[in-house]
Amino acid sequence: MITRIISLILVVYASYFFGLYVQGLVAPWEYNVSGKAFAEYHKAIDFYMSKRMPVLVLSYIGFMILFLIFNRKEWGTVAYWLIPVAIVLQAISTYIAITSNVHMNPEMNAWNPDNLPVNWQEMRDKWLYYHNRGRFINIPIQMIVFTSCYLFWNK
Repeated sequence: MITRIISLILVVYASYFFGLYVQGLVAPWEYNVSGKAFAEYHKAIDFYMSKRMPVLVLSYIGFMILFLIFNRKEWGTVAYWLIPVAIVLQAISTYIAITSNVHMNPEMNAWNPDNLPVNWQEMRDKWLYYHNRGRFINIPIQMIVFTSCYLFWNK
């Protein structure tokens, strides 16, 4: 019963992250707004994401580890081994984010929306490039977690 609850929690997390990363592919609106709108958006989203994302990602990894602990008797199955793959990819994704777009946030948060720096579009494009490339690793992570839980439920 505990393993089913943990796997359900993993599906909820994976659904959240999947939606978070897919929405930018469906509607890449950040490139098509004024500098003022982008600067205000960035400040607002970074205020929340800088506080919530570390908790979300660490707790997601924590539930993946709990999944492995409570399913240790299943260590020979594909469902079991997909989760360590997801954990490693999540660690890589986190490292990439911290070493690229996250370090740009303080400078961008200091922008005055009514008086943007001359190179604001270049910085926006660089930040969005770093942010968007994370989709290429984060969407597969969620697909791996979905697959693992599906296989676990249907064993």
